[in-house]
Amino acid sequence: MWREICEDPALIPNAVEECLRHNGSVAAWRRLVTRDTEVGGIPIAAGSKLLIVTASANHDEAHFADADLFDIRRDNAAGAEVAKQACIAAREAQKTWWSLTHAARGRILYAVAANVRAHNEPLAMLESMSQGKPIRDSRREVEMVAEMFEFYAGWSDKFYGHVIPVPTTHLNYTRREPFGTILHIAPWNTPILSFGWQVAPTVAVGNAVLLKPSELTSFTSLAVAALAEQAGVPVGLINVLAGYGHTTAQAAIADDVVKKVVFVGSPATGIRIAEAAARRVIPCILELGGKSANIVFDDANLDLAAIGAQAAVFSGAGQSCTAGSRLLIQRKVYEQVVDKVAEGARKLRLGHPLGYVLDKRVPGHPCRLAIRRLQAQRLRAYQRH
Repeated sequence: MWREICEDPALIPNAVEECLRHNGSVAAWRRLVTRDTEVGGIPIAAGSKLLIVTASANHDEAHFADADLFDIRRDNAAGAEVAKQACIAAREAQKTWWSLTHAARGRILYAVAANVRAHNEPLAMLESMSQGKPIRDSRREVEMVAEMFEFYAGWSDKFYGHVIPVPTTHLNYTRREPFGTILHIAPWNTPILSFGWQVAPTVAVGNAVLLKPSELTSFTSLAVAALAEQAGVPVGLINVLAGYGHTTAQAAIADDVVKKVVFVGSPATGIRIAEAAARRVIPCILELGGKSANIVFDDANLDLAAIGAQAAVFSGAGQSCTAGSRLLIQRKVYEQVVDKVAEGARKLRLGHPLGYVLDKRVPGHPCRLAIRRLQAQRLRAYQRH
Protein backbone atom coordinates (compact mmCIF):
# COMPACT_ATOMS: atom_id res chain seq x y z
CA MET A 1 0.00 0.00 0.00
CA TRP A 2 2.72 2.46 0.93
CA ARG A 3 4.51 2.12 -2.40
CA GLU A 4 1.22 2.93 -4.14
CA ILE A 5 0.72 6.02 -1.97
CA CYS A 6 4.09 7.39 -2.97
CA GLU A 7 3.08 7.11 -6.58
CA ASP A 8 -0.49 8.34 -6.02
CA PRO A 9 -0.81 10.70 -3.00
CA ALA A 10 -4.57 10.88 -3.55
CA LEU A 11 -4.52 7.64 -1.56
CA ILE A 12 -3.48 9.53 1.58
CA PRO A 13 -6.92 9.11 3.18
CA ASN A 14 -6.56 5.36 2.76
CA ALA A 15 -3.19 5.59 4.50
CA VAL A 16 -4.78 7.30 7.47
CA GLU A 17 -7.51 4.69 7.51
CA GLU A 18 -4.78 2.06 7.63
CA CYS A 19 -3.29 3.95 10.57
CA LEU A 20 -6.60 3.99 12.45
CA ARG A 21 -7.99 0.65 11.38
CA HIS A 22 -7.88 -1.01 14.78
CA ASN A 23 -10.44 -0.72 17.58
CA GLY A 24 -13.00 1.14 15.52
CA SER A 25 -10.97 4.36 15.31
CA VAL A 26 -11.36 4.54 11.54
CA ALA A 27 -14.84 5.95 12.15
CA ALA A 28 -13.27 9.00 13.80
CA TRP A 29 -11.11 9.56 10.74
CA ARG A 30 -14.03 9.17 8.34
CA ARG A 31 -15.79 12.00 10.15
CA LEU A 32 -12.92 14.17 8.99
CA VAL A 33 -12.82 13.13 5.35
CA THR A 34 -16.48 12.76 4.39
CA ARG A 35 -18.41 15.41 2.55
CA ASP A 36 -19.42 17.28 5.72
CA THR A 37 -16.28 17.61 7.82
CA GLU A 38 -16.97 17.69 11.55
CA VAL A 39 -15.31 19.58 14.37
CA GLY A 40 -16.48 18.35 17.73
CA GLY A 41 -19.32 16.43 16.07
CA ILE A 42 -20.72 19.54 14.35
CA PRO A 43 -20.84 19.62 10.50
CA ILE A 44 -18.97 22.54 8.93
CA ALA A 45 -18.79 24.00 5.44
CA ALA A 46 -15.94 23.61 2.98
CA GLY A 47 -13.44 26.28 2.12
CA SER A 48 -10.92 27.37 -0.48
CA LYS A 49 -8.98 24.54 -2.09
CA LEU A 50 -5.46 23.91 -0.80
CA LEU A 51 -2.71 22.14 -2.72
CA ILE A 52 -0.82 19.36 -0.99
CA VAL A 53 2.58 18.53 -2.46
CA THR A 54 4.03 15.35 -1.06
CA ALA A 55 7.72 15.91 -0.48
CA SER A 56 8.70 12.58 -1.97
CA ALA A 57 7.00 13.10 -5.34
CA ASN A 58 7.99 14.99 -8.46
CA HIS A 59 4.63 16.51 -9.28
CA ASP A 60 1.65 18.27 -7.71
CA GLU A 61 -0.67 15.67 -6.25
CA ALA A 62 -3.65 16.15 -4.00
CA HIS A 63 -6.00 18.96 -3.09
CA PHE A 64 -8.08 19.41 0.01
CA ALA A 65 -10.38 22.23 0.97
CA ASP A 66 -9.60 24.75 3.69
CA ALA A 67 -10.70 22.92 6.87
CA ASP A 68 -12.58 20.32 4.80
CA LEU A 69 -10.19 17.57 3.77
CA PHE A 70 -10.43 15.89 0.38
CA ASP A 71 -13.63 17.50 -0.83
CA ILE A 72 -12.93 19.58 -3.93
CA ARG A 73 -16.54 19.79 -5.10
CA ARG A 74 -17.22 23.02 -3.20
CA ASP A 75 -15.16 26.19 -3.10
CA ASN A 76 -16.40 28.78 -0.61
CA ALA A 77 -14.55 30.65 2.11
CA ALA A 78 -15.18 28.75 5.32
CA GLY A 79 -12.37 29.84 7.65
CA ALA A 80 -14.55 31.92 9.98
CA GLU A 81 -17.34 29.34 10.12
CA VAL A 82 -14.87 26.53 10.78
CA ALA A 83 -13.29 28.49 13.62
CA LYS A 84 -16.65 29.33 15.15
CA GLN A 85 -17.83 25.71 15.14
CA ALA A 86 -14.51 24.55 16.58
CA CYS A 87 -14.71 27.17 19.34
CA ILE A 88 -18.23 26.07 20.27
CA ALA A 89 -17.12 22.43 20.40
CA ALA A 90 -14.02 23.30 22.44
CA ARG A 91 -15.93 25.39 24.96
CA GLU A 92 -18.42 22.60 25.67
CA ALA A 93 -15.83 19.82 25.75
CA GLN A 94 -13.60 21.82 28.10
CA LYS A 95 -16.40 21.97 30.66
CA THR A 96 -16.64 18.18 30.60
CA TRP A 97 -12.88 17.78 30.76
CA TRP A 98 -12.43 20.18 33.70
CA SER A 99 -15.24 18.47 35.61
CA LEU A 100 -13.16 15.29 35.76
CA THR A 101 -10.76 14.73 38.61
CA HIS A 102 -7.11 15.50 37.99
CA ALA A 103 -6.31 11.80 38.27
CA ALA A 104 -9.00 10.86 35.76
CA ARG A 105 -7.57 13.25 33.18
CA GLY A 106 -4.15 11.74 33.78
CA ARG A 107 -5.43 8.22 33.17
CA ILE A 108 -6.95 9.28 29.85
CA LEU A 109 -3.70 10.91 28.76
CA TYR A 110 -1.81 7.72 29.61
CA ALA A 111 -4.29 5.91 27.34
CA VAL A 112 -3.60 8.42 24.56
CA ALA A 113 0.12 7.71 24.89
CA ALA A 114 -0.49 3.98 24.64
CA ASN A 115 -2.70 4.39 21.59
CA VAL A 116 -0.12 6.54 19.80
CA ARG A 117 2.60 4.05 20.59
CA ALA A 118 0.45 1.18 19.30
CA HIS A 119 0.18 2.99 15.95
CA ASN A 120 3.84 4.02 15.70
CA GLU A 121 4.65 2.47 12.33
CA PRO A 122 1.67 3.73 10.29
CA LEU A 123 1.89 7.18 11.91
CA ALA A 124 5.61 7.31 11.15
CA MET A 125 5.08 6.28 7.54
CA LEU A 126 2.35 8.87 7.11
CA GLU A 127 4.62 11.55 8.58
CA SER A 128 7.51 10.60 6.30
CA MET A 129 5.32 10.41 3.23
CA SER A 130 3.65 13.78 3.78
CA GLN A 131 6.52 15.71 5.39
CA GLY A 132 9.58 14.22 3.71
CA LYS A 133 11.68 13.22 6.71
CA PRO A 134 13.41 9.82 6.86
CA ILE A 135 11.32 7.04 8.36
CA ARG A 136 13.94 6.61 11.10
CA ASP A 137 13.32 10.16 12.31
CA SER A 138 9.55 9.81 12.05
CA ARG A 139 9.50 6.66 14.14
CA ARG A 140 11.46 8.37 16.87
CA GLU A 141 9.21 11.43 16.79
CA VAL A 142 6.05 9.34 17.11
CA GLU A 143 7.59 7.67 20.15
CA MET A 144 8.42 11.10 21.56
CA VAL A 145 4.77 12.12 21.18
CA ALA A 146 3.78 9.09 23.26
CA GLU A 147 6.40 10.01 25.85
CA MET A 148 5.12 13.58 26.01
CA PHE A 149 1.58 12.45 26.76
CA GLU A 150 2.96 10.12 29.44
CA PHE A 151 5.03 12.90 30.97
CA TYR A 152 2.15 15.36 31.17
CA ALA A 153 -0.28 12.67 32.26
CA GLY A 154 1.88 12.43 35.35
CA TRP A 155 1.60 16.18 35.90
CA SER A 156 -2.19 16.21 35.68
CA ASP A 157 -2.62 15.84 39.44
CA LYS A 158 0.43 17.85 40.50
CA PHE A 159 -0.59 21.44 39.87
CA TYR A 160 -2.46 23.10 42.68
CA GLY A 161 -2.65 26.34 44.60
CA HIS A 162 -1.34 27.34 48.01
CA VAL A 163 -2.68 28.42 51.35
CA ILE A 164 -0.91 31.65 52.22
CA PRO A 165 -0.32 32.39 55.92
CA VAL A 166 -1.62 35.82 56.96
CA PRO A 167 -1.55 37.55 60.39
CA THR A 168 -5.34 37.38 60.73
CA THR A 169 -8.05 34.72 60.84
CA HIS A 170 -8.71 35.09 57.10
CA LEU A 171 -8.28 32.13 54.75
CA ASN A 172 -5.95 33.30 51.98
CA TYR A 173 -5.37 30.81 49.19
CA THR A 174 -4.65 30.52 45.47
CA ARG A 175 -6.31 28.17 43.01
CA ARG A 176 -4.92 27.28 39.61
CA GLU A 177 -7.50 27.06 36.84
CA PRO A 178 -7.22 26.54 33.07
CA PHE A 179 -7.49 29.38 30.57
CA GLY A 180 -10.28 27.53 28.77
CA THR A 181 -9.50 27.22 25.05
CA ILE A 182 -6.01 27.78 23.68
CA LEU A 183 -5.17 28.19 19.99
CA HIS A 184 -1.93 26.60 18.80
CA ILE A 185 -0.59 27.45 15.34
CA ALA A 186 2.07 24.90 14.44
CA PRO A 187 4.82 24.81 11.79
CA TRP A 188 5.27 22.34 8.96
CA ASN A 189 8.76 21.10 9.86
CA THR A 190 7.75 18.91 12.85
CA PRO A 191 3.97 18.41 12.61
CA ILE A 192 3.49 15.33 14.75
CA LEU A 193 6.10 16.43 17.29
CA SER A 194 4.41 19.83 17.51
CA PHE A 195 1.12 18.07 18.27
CA GLY A 196 2.74 16.36 21.25
CA TRP A 197 4.53 19.27 22.84
CA GLN A 198 1.67 21.71 22.29
CA VAL A 199 -1.44 19.61 22.91
CA ALA A 200 -0.28 17.35 25.77
CA PRO A 201 0.56 20.07 28.35
CA THR A 202 -2.42 22.17 27.30
CA VAL A 203 -5.02 19.49 27.98
CA ALA A 204 -3.15 18.07 30.99
CA VAL A 205 -4.03 21.17 33.01
CA GLY A 206 -7.64 21.23 31.87
CA ASN A 207 -7.73 23.31 28.69
CA ALA A 208 -9.29 22.63 25.32
CA VAL A 209 -7.25 23.01 22.12
CA LEU A 210 -7.67 24.48 18.68
CA LEU A 211 -4.69 23.25 16.69
CA LYS A 212 -4.03 24.89 13.34
CA PRO A 213 -1.23 22.85 11.74
CA SER A 214 0.43 23.99 8.57
CA GLU A 215 -1.81 23.53 5.56
CA LEU A 216 1.11 21.54 4.08
CA THR A 217 1.29 18.93 6.85
CA SER A 218 -2.08 18.40 8.52
CA PHE A 219 -2.44 14.63 8.16
CA THR A 220 -0.70 13.25 11.24
CA SER A 221 -2.27 15.90 13.48
CA LEU A 222 -5.70 14.78 12.32
CA ALA A 223 -4.77 11.14 12.86
CA VAL A 224 -3.44 11.64 16.40
CA ALA A 225 -6.48 13.72 17.34
CA ALA A 226 -8.68 10.81 16.26
CA LEU A 227 -6.55 8.40 18.28
CA ALA A 228 -6.90 10.70 21.31
CA GLU A 229 -10.68 10.62 21.02
CA GLN A 230 -10.55 6.85 20.75
CA ALA A 231 -8.52 6.76 23.99
CA GLY A 232 -11.18 8.69 25.89
CA VAL A 233 -10.53 12.38 25.30
CA PRO A 234 -13.93 14.14 25.01
CA VAL A 235 -15.02 14.82 21.45
CA GLY A 236 -14.33 18.49 20.71
CA LEU A 237 -11.55 18.92 23.27
CA ILE A 238 -8.89 18.71 20.53
CA ASN A 239 -9.94 20.36 17.26
CA VAL A 240 -7.57 20.26 14.28
CA LEU A 241 -8.23 23.05 11.79
CA ALA A 242 -6.68 22.08 8.47
CA GLY A 243 -6.72 25.43 6.75
CA TYR A 244 -4.84 28.62 5.93
CA GLY A 245 -3.49 30.90 8.61
CA HIS A 246 -4.97 34.05 7.10
CA THR A 247 -8.47 32.54 7.07
CA THR A 248 -9.04 29.89 9.72
CA ALA A 249 -6.35 30.92 12.21
CA GLN A 250 -7.13 34.63 12.04
CA ALA A 251 -10.82 33.89 12.61
CA ALA A 252 -9.97 31.73 15.61
CA ILE A 253 -7.80 34.42 17.18
CA ALA A 254 -10.67 36.88 16.90
CA ASP A 255 -13.18 34.55 18.61
CA ASP A 256 -13.99 35.34 22.25
CA VAL A 257 -13.74 31.66 23.19
CA VAL A 258 -9.97 31.65 22.53
CA LYS A 259 -8.16 32.88 25.63
CA LYS A 260 -4.53 32.41 24.59
CA VAL A 261 -2.54 32.02 21.37
CA VAL A 262 0.68 30.06 20.80
CA PHE A 263 2.55 30.37 17.50
CA VAL A 264 5.69 28.73 16.11
CA GLY A 265 6.92 30.06 12.78
CA SER A 266 8.38 33.04 10.99
CA PRO A 267 8.86 36.52 12.50
CA ALA A 268 6.72 38.10 9.76
CA THR A 269 3.72 35.92 10.57
CA GLY A 270 4.42 36.20 14.29
CA ILE A 271 4.07 39.97 14.10
CA ARG A 272 0.61 39.67 12.55
CA ILE A 273 -0.50 37.13 15.13
CA ALA A 274 0.80 39.25 18.02
CA GLU A 275 -1.10 42.25 16.67
CA ALA A 276 -4.31 40.22 16.38
CA ALA A 277 -3.92 38.91 19.94
CA ALA A 278 -3.13 42.39 21.25
CA ARG A 279 -6.36 43.75 19.82
CA ARG A 280 -8.17 41.32 22.14
CA VAL A 281 -5.67 41.78 24.99
CA ILE A 282 -5.06 38.03 25.34
CA PRO A 283 -1.71 36.33 26.07
CA CYS A 284 0.38 35.39 23.06
CA ILE A 285 3.47 33.15 23.05
CA LEU A 286 5.75 33.37 20.00
CA GLU A 287 8.59 31.07 19.00
CA LEU A 288 10.10 32.71 15.95
CA GLY A 289 13.29 30.80 15.26
CA GLY A 290 16.65 32.33 14.50
CA LYS A 291 20.20 31.62 13.47
CA SER A 292 21.94 29.04 15.65
CA ALA A 293 25.72 29.06 15.40
CA ASN A 294 28.11 26.21 16.19
CA ILE A 295 31.40 27.50 17.61
CA VAL A 296 34.64 25.50 17.26
CA PHE A 297 37.84 26.45 19.10
CA ASP A 298 41.28 25.10 18.34
CA ASP A 299 41.38 22.85 21.43
CA ALA A 300 38.26 20.91 20.37
CA ASN A 301 38.17 17.36 19.07
CA LEU A 302 37.89 18.40 15.42
CA ASP A 303 36.50 15.09 14.20
CA LEU A 304 33.63 15.22 16.69
CA ALA A 305 33.12 18.93 16.04
CA ALA A 306 32.80 18.31 12.30
CA ILE A 307 30.31 15.50 12.84
CA GLY A 308 28.31 17.72 15.20
CA ALA A 309 28.33 20.64 12.78
CA GLN A 310 27.24 18.40 9.93
CA ALA A 311 24.37 16.92 11.96
CA ALA A 312 23.30 20.37 13.14
CA VAL A 313 22.84 21.82 9.66
CA PHE A 314 21.86 18.80 7.56
CA SER A 315 19.43 17.20 10.01
CA GLY A 316 15.99 18.05 8.73
CA ALA A 317 17.59 19.52 5.59
CA GLY A 318 18.19 22.65 7.63
CA GLN A 319 14.42 23.21 7.90
CA SER A 320 14.41 23.95 11.61
CA CYS A 321 14.68 26.98 13.88
CA THR A 322 17.45 25.12 15.74
CA ALA A 323 19.48 24.24 12.63
CA GLY A 324 23.18 25.05 12.97
CA SER A 325 23.07 27.33 9.97
CA ARG A 326 26.27 29.14 10.93
CA LEU A 327 29.64 27.70 11.83
CA LEU A 328 32.13 29.95 13.65
CA ILE A 329 35.62 28.45 13.65
CA GLN A 330 38.80 29.71 15.29
CA ARG A 331 41.10 30.83 12.50
CA LYS A 332 43.90 28.40 13.44
CA VAL A 333 41.78 25.32 12.64
CA TYR A 334 39.44 26.85 10.07
CA GLU A 335 40.70 24.93 7.03
CA GLN A 336 40.77 21.60 8.85
CA VAL A 337 37.19 21.87 10.11
CA VAL A 338 35.84 23.05 6.74
CA ASP A 339 37.54 20.17 4.96
CA LYS A 340 36.12 17.63 7.44
CA VAL A 341 32.59 19.03 7.16
CA ALA A 342 32.82 19.07 3.36
CA GLU A 343 34.06 15.49 3.32
CA GLY A 344 31.13 14.42 5.46
CA ALA A 345 28.67 16.31 3.28
CA ARG A 346 29.88 14.47 0.18
CA LYS A 347 28.95 11.17 1.83
CA LEU A 348 25.35 12.16 2.52
CA ARG A 349 22.80 10.25 0.48
CA LEU A 350 19.62 11.65 -1.01
CA GLY A 351 16.62 9.45 -1.59
CA HIS A 352 13.07 8.55 -0.79
CA PRO A 353 12.17 9.22 2.89
CA LEU A 354 10.72 5.73 3.26
CA GLY A 355 13.93 4.30 1.86
CA TYR A 356 14.40 0.64 2.60
CA VAL A 357 10.80 0.29 3.82
CA LEU A 358 9.74 0.40 0.18
CA ASP A 359 12.71 -1.49 -1.16
CA LYS A 360 14.82 -3.70 1.11
CA ARG A 361 17.71 -3.33 -1.33
CA VAL A 362 18.03 0.39 -0.46
CA PRO A 363 20.72 0.74 2.22
CA GLY A 364 20.38 2.93 5.28
CA HIS A 365 18.48 6.18 5.61
CA PRO A 366 18.59 9.17 3.25
CA CYS A 367 18.63 12.85 4.15
CA ARG A 368 15.36 14.60 4.71
CA LEU A 369 13.72 16.21 1.68
CA ALA A 370 12.66 19.81 1.21
CA ILE A 371 9.03 20.23 2.22
CA ARG A 372 7.84 21.56 -1.15
CA ARG A 373 9.05 22.69 -4.53
CA LEU A 374 9.16 26.37 -3.55
CA GLN A 375 11.41 25.57 -0.59
CA ALA A 376 13.71 23.48 -2.78
CA GLN A 377 14.01 26.35 -5.25
CA ARG A 378 14.86 28.71 -2.41
CA LEU A 379 17.55 26.35 -1.15
CA ARG A 380 19.07 26.11 -4.62
CA ALA A 381 19.20 29.88 -4.79
CA TYR A 382 21.55 29.85 -1.79
CA GLN A 383 24.09 27.79 -3.71
CA ARG A 384 27.16 29.61 -4.99
CA HIS A 385 28.09 28.70 -8.52
